[in-house]
Amino acid sequence: MKRWVEHFKNVLNQDPPVNKGDIPPSEELSAVDCKRPSASEEIKKADIETSTQMLYELFGKIWEVEEYGMERRTHASLAPEVVSLKPSQHDKKSSYTLHKLAPKSAVKISSNWCRPQQVRYSHTDINFPDYSSYKRSGSKDVNVSQVQSEPQRKLFSYLMVGSGALAGTYVAKSFVQDLMGIIDVSADILALAKVEVDLADVPIGENLTVKWRGKPVFIRHRSEEEIATEAGVDLASLRDPQHDLDRTQKPEWAVMLGVCTHLGCVPVPMAGDYNGYFCPCHGSHYDLSGRIRKGPAPLNLDIPDHSFPEGTMLVIG
Repeated sequence: MKRWVEHFKNVLNQDPPVNKGDIPPSEELSAVDCKRPSASEEIKKADIETSTQMLYELFGKIWEVEEYGMERRTHASLAPEVVSLKPSQHDKKSSYTLHKLAPKSAVKISSNWCRPQQVRYSHTDINFPDYSSYKRSGSKDVNVSQVQSEPQRKLFSYLMVGSGALAGTYVAKSFVQDLMGIIDVSADILALAKVEVDLADVPIGENLTVKWRGKPVFIRHRSEEEIATEAGVDLASLRDPQHDLDRTQKPEWAVMLGVCTHLGCVPVPMAGDYNGYFCPCHGSHYDLSGRIRKGPAPLNLDIPDHSFPEGTMLVIG
């Protein structure tokens, strides 16, 4: 065996011969030890394979002898690589860290003819993830049922929901108050919304004009003849049919807005073909009841909301 070692050391230190006839014979090795019969090619190939295996076992280097020469080729060790299946310790459990714990490829078994083989069917050195840091203190005890730990676990959730509901109610209350303050009419505007007029000083047959919400209001104190004349008008002849009694609360008092229904001009009292109201802008004629009788205006003069609370006191609005 020592002679084999010395022989192969000398061969490794020399350049590989090109032709098979140039291989130097070993004088120290006998024909039985070398086992290199030159008569049979099959025996020669078997001898080369045996020598290659012995070289690999001793030096980790392989000599390959081919039909026309010999080549030297160095191989890395084929010993199985030991892979540790124990995962690294991670404080936080996430999809990234858990993915790193999973195997990246199929399980492989490497072996060698001179090394023992081993197949492990159970791995007790694998550390499984621990989610205790994510659990609440009331849920860590496995001996306590969920029903028993439910009040403690849900107390914080109840407090958060109650606090959020209280804060939302307060914000909604403030919002509604601000909105009502914007919508609500101020006192000075409410004072202008209604106008009180004392009609005691208005004689029969005269007109009175007052301002209500920025618009003129015509008030006419009519006589008995004017009341009878307006009540006897044929409704079929009117463009906007409306009886005189439907436009007045008291027949002697005719109250109407002084705005022409055509383009918004202010008519002139006691004028026109019907001795009522005349719009000089486009020639619309209204009677003493404010009904359109002639001209381009399509509708009668509007009647504002008014009432007579007592005596001759008129409230408009």
